[in-house]
Parts: sequence; C-alpha cells; structure tokens
Amino acid sequence: MEYCGFSKLLRLTSPNEAALGQLITFTTADHERIQDSVVNGCLFIGTPFMFAVSITYSLYLVGPSALVGSLVILLFYPIMGAIAALTAKLRLRVVTITDKRVTMMGEIINSMRLIKMYAWEIPFMQRVERLRKEEIKELRKSALLQSITSTVGPSITIVAGFATFITMTLAGVDLLSAEAFTILSIFNAMQFSVGTLPWSLKLITEAKVGFDRLQQLLELKDYVHPSNKCNSSSPHSVVISNATLAWEVDEEKPSGKAKKKGEMNPPNKVKKDYEETKEYTKRSTEEGTFVNTLFDVDLTVSRGELVGVAGAVGAGKTSLVSAIMGEMKIQSGKVGVNGSLALVSQQAWIFNATLRENILMGSPMEEAWYNQVIEACALNSDLKLLSNGDLTEIGERGVTLSGGQRQRVNLARALYADMDIYLLDDPLSAVDAKVGQHIFNKYIQVSFQSFTGGAL
Repeated sequence: MEYCGFSKLLRLTSPNEAALGQLITFTTADHERIQDSVVNGCLFIGTPFMFAVSITYSLYLVGPSALVGSLVILLFYPIMGAIAALTAKLRLRVVTITDKRVTMMGEIINSMRLIKMYAWEIPFMQRVERLRKEEIKELRKSALLQSITSTVGPSITIVAGFATFITMTLAGVDLLSAEAFTILSIFNAMQFSVGTLPWSLKLITEAKVGFDRLQQLLELKDYVHPSNKCNSSSPHSVVISNATLAWEVDEEKPSGKAKKKGEMNPPNKVKKDYEETKEYTKRSTEEGTFVNTLFDVDLTVSRGELVGVAGAVGAGKTSLVSAIMGEMKIQSGKVGVNGSLALVSQQAWIFNATLRENILMGSPMEEAWYNQVIEACALNSDLKLLSNGDLTEIGERGVTLSGGQRQRVNLARALYADMDIYLLDDPLSAVDAKVGQHIFNKYIQVSFQSFTGGAL
C-alpha cells in the first residue's frame, strides 16, 4: 500500500504538502490499524454463535428466567456499536489534525533557514503546540471511551447472572447451587466474546477510516499530458486558444473576523469579479474548488521558436508554464502540446545523490553529450572545486551547493533529457551576470537551434 501511495503522489496533477502529509500519516499510523484489524478484527464473528449456544443451554437449565440475563448481554451490543461509531469519528478527527501537524512540521523543516533568519521560532512553535493540544484532546476522548468499554465489558456477565437469579427468586423458582454455578459458568464463558466485541469493533472502524483516507488519496486527479490535445502533424509546438485556466484550492469557511482599522473595501469591479468567480466556483464543487487565474489566453509557439514572457511579480508567468504542463484546470478554451516537455522550475529541485545522478535522472550515460551539457551550463569550474568531481555526493535539497549551482544542475538535467519542448521558469535569477550571459549564449541560443521543438 505504501508503494501504491507513493506512486500516486508521482502521478498527481498538482501534488502538495497536504497529500504528502496524508500519506505519511497513513504509512506511520493507519496501516498499523489495518493490520490489527485483519489479524484480530475477525474475533467478533464468533460472538453470535457463542450467544446462541449460551441462551439455549441456559433455557435448558433454568427455563425462561435465563432470558433476562441474555437480554442484559444483548442490550450491551448496540451500546458497543454506538461507542465504536463514536470512536471512528474521533479517529477521523485525530488523523485530520495529525495531517495538518505533519504538513506544518515538513514546511518548518524545509524553511528552517528562513525561520531562523527572521526569528519566527516562537510563532511557529505556538502553531505546532496548538495543533498538538487539539490532537491530544481528541486522543483523550478516544482513550476515555476505550476505558469505559474496558470497565463495563467485564461487569456485563456478572450483572446478567444476578439479573437471572433475581428473576428466578421473584418468580418463585427454586434455585439450586448446581444450577447457579452452572449459569455463572455459562455467562463467564461469554466473557471472551463480550470482551473482544468492543475491541474488534474499534479495530474495524479505525481500519475503515484508514481505508477511506487512502481511497481519497488514490481518487485524486492524475496528471494527463496535454500532448493528446494537439495534432501531431501541426507545425506548432504549443497552442493555447482562448483559454481560461484555474488553480484548485482548498475550500475554507469564512473566518468572520472583524475588519481591521483602516482596511478599505475593494472597488466595485473587484467585488463583482470576485462574486462571479465565487459563483463559478460553486458550480464546480463536484470536481473541486477552483479559482480562475489566467483569462482568455492565446499563445502559439512554432517549432524551433524561442519565446520569452515578461511581466511583473504575480502576473501569472509561472501559472502559464504550469498551464502548458497540464497542471491547471482548463475552464474554457484549449491547451495543446505537440511533443515531450522538460521543465526548469524557478526553485531548483535536488535530491540526495551524486551530482551526475542528479543530471542523468536514470538516463543512460552518453559521455560526449554529457560533456556538452556540462559546458553549456558552466559547470566545469564547479566540478574542479568538488572533491570527487561530478561523483561528489550532494546533500538533501542540495545543501552543499550554492543557489546558482543548484539552478545550473537543474538546467543541465533538463538539457540532458533531450526533450522536444523546454519550459524555463526564470532560470537565470540565481546566477551572476557573467554566468547568465554564458548560459544564454551556450544553452538557450545555441543548444535549442538543433531541436525541432520550441522553448518558452
């Protein structure tokens, strides 16, 4: 199941920290509940047979008075069912809070340098402590229910025995010591089934919560390459026609907080656009909650063409690249790609391996092409500084490399993949002017001339 979950993360249209935190919680906690449910959850199957045999033998010994004790035990079952249902709800609350806490801890660890730089330790620590207190509160409720079942369960058979004896006494039935001890022995024999019933129901309900959460993860939308929406015989590499695209977001309830002093109301046009977007979002609740980001986009990139997109911060340049990658929801229009894609993200992605493995990414080694890629990305001088050249192991997320080196490794990985279309999202922001000029001349201008696809 862990392999299935991780492979699903790799296929998601827009993987996020929430999905990763949900998978971590499943692998660390939910799968243990599922295993316990498979091993011990079947114990409740013997409860009806034990109950039927005990009633029959009790009626044979003392007559109808035994029905009172059996009724006491029978009334215990729906109570345990209600407690099991409540335990499942509490378990769902606990794992939901755990997902948030795990996601937040991952964000804190990834941004530890920034948190230390701005001295944000106390606010983040308070947020984690608040989530942990909520988690402990729900865990205490679940533990209280488990304690109630552990306390009430063993006493049910004793109460059933005394109820049977009192009924026999009030009915004037002679109670012999042999019958009394036999009845107590029968009810004590039912103690195993009565004691294991709440435990097995608890395991089954918790396993159901785990399966439901895994199903939610597996039902997330898979990534679909946009190349199937463009004619292969078309002379264009990228075609976006009158497209309106949106990002999927988590729907949150309005906070209802009072407006801060000095906060102005938005203009009427902004309010109108927001209301229209909100109304459109309401009509899209079956597939998710989406916020329109790019409106009426028309873009055509021919084969072998180099196109640059400029704009202010937050203008939607990265969203445009994501739209070409097929990571955004197409609300209207058409987005088509003719060929394979290689992406150089704005934030370089490095994994814990050698520098060569970060460039090859599992592709076979071609010495001549590899040397050309290293030269185009201005990595020759950097390889000389490393202790073992390109076989030097770099730390997780490239902590042993500078920001410019990480970005150039990112560029080299895309170039070595030898794809048809290259999407470069601000690749020169992390390098100095001299290295940037070298990359533009050797990488962007020269290298792409030999490709049939386009560059954006």
